[in-house]
Amino acid sequence: MDEETPEQHSRTDTETQQKNGSGTTPKKSLRERLSGPQACLAVVGCGTLAALAVMGLVIGGLRLFTSIVSGDTEQQASQNIGGAPERGPVSTLEPGTFDLCESAQNVSAFDVYVDERLDGNESFIDTAEGDSEFDSRFREIKNECVWRVGSSGVLHMNYVAIADSPRGESSIGRADDIYETWKADASQGFDGIVDEEELGGVPSENFFIYGDLDNGDGAYTFISQVKSSVYEVSYIDESGHQDSSLTDFRGLIRDSSLDFQERLDRVVPDD
Repeated sequence: MDEETPEQHSRTDTETQQKNGSGTTPKKSLRERLSGPQACLAVVGCGTLAALAVMGLVIGGLRLFTSIVSGDTEQQASQNIGGAPERGPVSTLEPGTFDLCESAQNVSAFDVYVDERLDGNESFIDTAEGDSEFDSRFREIKNECVWRVGSSGVLHMNYVAIADSPRGESSIGRADDIYETWKADASQGFDGIVDEEELGGVPSENFFIYGDLDNGDGAYTFISQVKSSVYEVSYIDESGHQDSSLTDFRGLIRDSSLDFQERLDRVVPDD
Protein backbone atom coordinates (compact mmCIF):
# COMPACT_ATOMS: atom_id res chain seq x y z
CA MET A 1 0.00 0.00 0.00
CA ASP A 2 1.28 3.42 -0.94
CA GLU A 3 2.04 5.80 1.97
CA GLU A 4 0.15 9.17 2.22
CA THR A 5 2.14 12.23 1.44
CA PRO A 6 2.02 15.13 3.95
CA GLU A 7 -0.17 17.19 1.64
CA GLN A 8 -2.74 14.37 1.32
CA HIS A 9 -2.81 13.86 5.12
CA SER A 10 -3.45 17.60 5.70
CA ARG A 11 -6.32 17.69 3.21
CA THR A 12 -7.89 14.62 4.85
CA ASP A 13 -7.76 16.22 8.35
CA THR A 14 -9.31 19.43 7.05
CA GLU A 15 -12.19 17.59 5.37
CA THR A 16 -12.78 15.59 8.56
CA GLN A 17 -12.90 18.74 10.71
CA GLN A 18 -15.37 20.45 8.36
CA LYS A 19 -17.67 17.42 8.43
CA ASN A 20 -17.58 17.31 12.24
CA GLY A 21 -18.15 21.06 12.56
CA SER A 22 -15.00 21.51 14.69
CA GLY A 23 -13.03 23.58 12.27
CA THR A 24 -11.89 27.13 12.86
CA THR A 25 -14.04 28.59 10.07
CA PRO A 26 -16.32 31.28 11.72
CA LYS A 27 -20.10 30.63 11.84
CA LYS A 28 -21.99 32.55 9.17
CA SER A 29 -24.57 35.16 10.21
CA LEU A 30 -28.29 34.62 9.64
CA ARG A 31 -28.25 36.94 6.66
CA GLU A 32 -25.20 35.16 5.19
CA ARG A 33 -26.79 31.74 5.67
CA LEU A 34 -30.08 32.82 4.04
CA SER A 35 -30.47 33.00 0.32
CA GLY A 36 -31.44 36.29 -1.34
CA PRO A 37 -35.27 35.98 -1.06
CA GLN A 38 -35.02 34.55 2.46
CA ALA A 39 -32.83 37.42 3.60
CA CYS A 40 -35.26 39.92 2.13
CA LEU A 41 -38.20 38.31 3.90
CA ALA A 42 -36.33 38.21 7.20
CA VAL A 43 -35.44 41.90 7.03
CA VAL A 44 -38.96 42.87 6.04
CA GLY A 45 -40.44 40.70 8.83
CA CYS A 46 -38.24 42.29 11.50
CA GLY A 47 -39.08 45.74 10.21
CA THR A 48 -42.80 44.94 10.33
CA LEU A 49 -42.55 43.66 13.91
CA ALA A 50 -40.69 46.81 14.94
CA ALA A 51 -43.30 48.99 13.26
CA LEU A 52 -46.11 47.09 14.99
CA ALA A 53 -44.37 47.49 18.35
CA VAL A 54 -44.02 51.24 17.84
CA MET A 55 -47.64 51.48 16.73
CA GLY A 56 -48.73 49.54 19.84
CA LEU A 57 -46.85 51.97 22.07
CA VAL A 58 -48.44 54.95 20.30
CA ILE A 59 -51.96 53.50 20.55
CA GLY A 60 -51.43 52.59 24.21
CA GLY A 61 -50.25 56.12 24.95
CA LEU A 62 -53.24 57.62 23.16
CA ARG A 63 -55.64 55.35 25.09
CA LEU A 64 -54.02 56.34 28.39
CA PHE A 65 -54.25 60.03 27.49
CA THR A 66 -57.89 59.68 26.40
CA SER A 67 -58.73 57.81 29.62
CA ILE A 68 -57.17 60.55 31.77
CA VAL A 69 -58.91 63.35 29.86
CA SER A 70 -62.22 61.47 29.86
CA GLY A 71 -61.93 60.80 33.59
CA ASP A 72 -61.26 64.48 34.33
CA THR A 73 -64.17 65.51 32.11
CA GLU A 74 -66.57 63.05 33.75
CA GLN A 75 -65.48 64.16 37.22
CA GLN A 76 -65.94 67.81 36.25
CA ALA A 77 -69.36 67.06 34.76
CA SER A 78 -70.46 65.19 37.86
CA GLN A 79 -69.44 68.14 39.98
CA ASN A 80 -71.38 70.56 37.77
CA ILE A 81 -74.59 68.50 37.80
CA GLY A 82 -76.90 69.75 40.55
CA GLY A 83 -75.31 73.17 40.92
CA ALA A 84 -73.09 74.19 43.84
CA PRO A 85 -70.57 71.79 45.44
CA GLU A 86 -71.24 70.06 48.74
CA ARG A 87 -71.40 72.46 51.66
CA GLY A 88 -69.56 72.29 54.93
CA PRO A 89 -71.16 72.59 58.39
CA VAL A 90 -73.29 75.70 58.99
CA SER A 91 -72.86 76.85 62.59
CA THR A 92 -73.89 80.51 62.72
CA LEU A 93 -75.85 83.17 60.83
CA GLU A 94 -75.14 86.85 61.33
CA PRO A 95 -78.23 88.81 62.49
CA GLY A 96 -80.13 90.55 59.71
CA THR A 97 -78.13 88.98 56.86
CA PHE A 98 -80.75 86.63 55.41
CA ASP A 99 -84.32 87.14 54.23
CA LEU A 100 -86.01 84.47 52.10
CA CYS A 101 -88.37 87.06 50.58
CA GLU A 102 -85.39 89.00 49.22
CA SER A 103 -83.59 85.80 48.22
CA ALA A 104 -86.65 84.49 46.35
CA GLN A 105 -86.37 87.29 43.81
CA ASN A 106 -82.97 85.89 42.79
CA VAL A 107 -84.53 82.53 41.90
CA SER A 108 -85.02 82.68 38.14
CA ALA A 109 -88.26 80.65 38.02
CA PHE A 110 -89.74 82.78 40.79
CA ASP A 111 -88.60 86.09 39.34
CA VAL A 112 -90.15 85.25 35.95
CA TYR A 113 -93.46 84.30 37.57
CA VAL A 114 -94.06 87.40 39.73
CA ASP A 115 -94.32 91.05 38.81
CA GLU A 116 -94.48 93.95 41.25
CA ARG A 117 -93.78 93.39 44.93
CA LEU A 118 -96.61 94.95 46.91
CA ASP A 119 -95.30 94.94 50.49
CA GLY A 120 -92.62 97.25 51.89
CA ASN A 121 -90.69 94.53 53.76
CA GLU A 122 -92.10 95.90 57.00
CA SER A 123 -92.80 92.39 58.34
CA PHE A 124 -89.16 91.22 58.47
CA ILE A 125 -88.05 90.06 61.93
CA ASP A 126 -84.82 88.56 63.21
CA THR A 127 -85.15 88.08 66.96
CA ALA A 128 -81.35 88.22 67.30
CA GLU A 129 -81.57 91.94 66.52
CA GLY A 130 -83.24 92.55 69.89
CA ASP A 131 -86.90 93.22 69.07
CA SER A 132 -88.49 93.71 72.49
CA GLU A 133 -91.86 92.59 71.10
CA PHE A 134 -90.60 89.01 70.85
CA ASP A 135 -89.35 87.08 73.85
CA SER A 136 -88.53 83.70 72.39
CA ARG A 137 -86.15 81.02 73.58
CA PHE A 138 -85.43 80.29 69.92
CA ARG A 139 -83.86 82.67 67.46
CA GLU A 140 -86.41 83.08 64.69
CA ILE A 141 -86.11 84.79 61.32
CA LYS A 142 -89.44 85.44 59.64
CA ASN A 143 -91.16 87.58 57.05
CA GLU A 144 -94.34 87.92 54.97
CA CYS A 145 -94.25 89.22 51.41
CA VAL A 146 -96.73 89.79 48.56
CA TRP A 147 -96.38 90.08 44.79
CA ARG A 148 -98.76 90.94 42.00
CA VAL A 149 -98.89 88.25 39.28
CA GLY A 150 -100.18 89.55 35.96
CA SER A 151 -103.44 91.44 36.12
CA SER A 152 -105.51 88.97 38.13
CA GLY A 153 -103.31 87.11 40.58
CA VAL A 154 -101.62 87.69 43.95
CA LEU A 155 -98.81 85.59 45.38
CA HIS A 156 -98.14 85.46 49.14
CA MET A 157 -95.08 84.04 50.86
CA ASN A 158 -94.33 83.70 54.55
CA TYR A 159 -91.62 81.75 56.30
CA VAL A 160 -89.89 81.16 59.62
CA ALA A 161 -86.34 79.87 60.07
CA ILE A 162 -85.07 78.69 63.45
CA ALA A 163 -81.46 79.90 63.50
CA ASP A 164 -80.60 79.02 67.10
CA SER A 165 -82.05 77.11 70.03
CA PRO A 166 -81.40 76.82 73.77
CA ARG A 167 -79.21 74.02 75.09
CA GLY A 168 -81.16 70.78 75.13
CA GLU A 169 -83.75 72.04 72.63
CA SER A 170 -84.01 71.10 68.94
CA SER A 171 -84.35 73.70 66.19
CA ILE A 172 -85.71 71.02 63.85
CA GLY A 173 -88.18 69.89 66.51
CA ARG A 174 -89.42 73.46 66.77
CA ALA A 175 -89.75 73.63 62.96
CA ASP A 176 -91.65 70.32 62.96
CA ASP A 177 -94.25 71.85 65.28
CA ILE A 178 -94.60 74.93 63.08
CA TYR A 179 -94.96 72.79 59.95
CA GLU A 180 -97.76 70.70 61.48
CA THR A 181 -99.55 73.83 62.74
CA TRP A 182 -99.42 75.49 59.34
CA LYS A 183 -100.72 72.34 57.66
CA ALA A 184 -103.65 72.19 60.06
CA ASP A 185 -104.47 75.88 59.46
CA ALA A 186 -104.09 75.71 55.67
CA SER A 187 -107.71 74.69 55.04
CA GLN A 188 -109.09 77.75 56.84
CA GLY A 189 -110.62 80.27 54.46
CA PHE A 190 -111.53 77.72 51.79
CA ASP A 191 -115.19 77.46 50.93
CA GLY A 192 -114.53 74.19 49.10
CA ILE A 193 -111.38 72.07 48.98
CA VAL A 194 -110.66 70.27 45.73
CA ASP A 195 -107.64 68.27 46.86
CA GLU A 196 -104.90 67.87 49.46
CA GLU A 197 -101.69 66.09 48.52
CA GLU A 198 -97.93 65.91 48.70
CA LEU A 199 -96.70 67.56 45.53
CA GLY A 200 -94.45 65.30 43.45
CA GLY A 201 -91.21 66.54 41.91
CA VAL A 202 -90.31 68.50 45.06
CA PRO A 203 -87.18 67.45 47.00
CA SER A 204 -88.38 68.39 50.49
CA GLU A 205 -91.30 67.34 52.70
CA ASN A 206 -94.36 69.29 51.62
CA PHE A 207 -98.12 69.73 51.70
CA PHE A 208 -100.26 71.11 48.87
CA ILE A 209 -103.91 72.13 49.07
CA TYR A 210 -106.15 73.93 46.60
CA GLY A 211 -109.80 74.84 46.18
CA ASP A 212 -112.19 77.82 46.12
CA LEU A 213 -112.49 80.74 48.51
CA ASP A 214 -115.88 81.96 49.71
CA ASN A 215 -115.76 84.80 47.16
CA GLY A 216 -115.31 82.35 44.26
CA ASP A 217 -111.59 82.95 43.66
CA GLY A 218 -109.31 79.95 43.29
CA ALA A 219 -106.58 79.50 45.88
CA TYR A 220 -103.52 77.23 46.05
CA THR A 221 -101.25 76.80 49.07
CA PHE A 222 -97.90 75.00 49.23
CA ILE A 223 -96.07 74.40 52.53
CA SER A 224 -92.61 72.87 52.85
CA GLN A 225 -90.04 72.21 55.56
CA VAL A 226 -86.28 72.36 54.95
CA LYS A 227 -84.09 71.62 57.96
CA SER A 228 -85.27 73.96 60.73
CA SER A 229 -87.19 76.28 58.42
CA VAL A 230 -90.75 76.27 57.09
CA TYR A 231 -92.08 78.33 54.19
CA GLU A 232 -95.51 78.75 52.64
CA VAL A 233 -96.38 80.01 49.15
CA SER A 234 -100.02 80.82 48.36
CA TYR A 235 -101.61 82.03 45.15
CA ILE A 236 -105.02 83.64 44.77
CA ASP A 237 -106.46 83.53 41.26
CA GLU A 238 -108.97 86.25 40.49
CA SER A 239 -109.22 85.43 36.78
CA GLY A 240 -111.60 82.47 36.94
CA HIS A 241 -109.27 80.38 34.73
CA GLN A 242 -108.28 78.01 37.47
CA ASP A 243 -107.12 75.09 35.34
CA SER A 244 -104.34 77.06 33.65
CA SER A 245 -103.34 78.99 36.76
CA LEU A 246 -103.16 75.77 38.79
CA THR A 247 -100.83 74.24 36.19
CA ASP A 248 -98.67 77.36 36.22
CA PHE A 249 -98.51 77.41 40.03
CA ARG A 250 -97.48 73.75 40.22
CA GLY A 251 -94.78 74.48 37.64
CA LEU A 252 -93.53 77.42 39.70
CA ILE A 253 -93.24 75.30 42.84
CA ARG A 254 -91.46 72.43 41.08
CA ASP A 255 -89.05 74.77 39.28
CA SER A 256 -88.15 76.84 42.34
CA SER A 257 -88.31 74.32 45.23
CA LEU A 258 -84.82 72.87 44.66
CA ASP A 259 -83.33 76.36 44.65
CA PHE A 260 -85.18 77.27 47.85
CA GLN A 261 -84.01 74.07 49.49
CA GLU A 262 -80.36 74.71 48.59
CA ARG A 263 -80.52 78.31 49.86
CA LEU A 264 -82.07 77.33 53.18
CA ASP A 265 -79.79 74.32 53.58
CA ARG A 266 -76.67 76.44 53.10
CA VAL A 267 -77.75 79.43 55.20
CA VAL A 268 -79.82 78.16 58.14
CA PRO A 269 -77.51 76.78 60.88
CA ASP A 270 -77.47 73.05 61.44
CA ASP A 271 -79.34 71.76 64.47
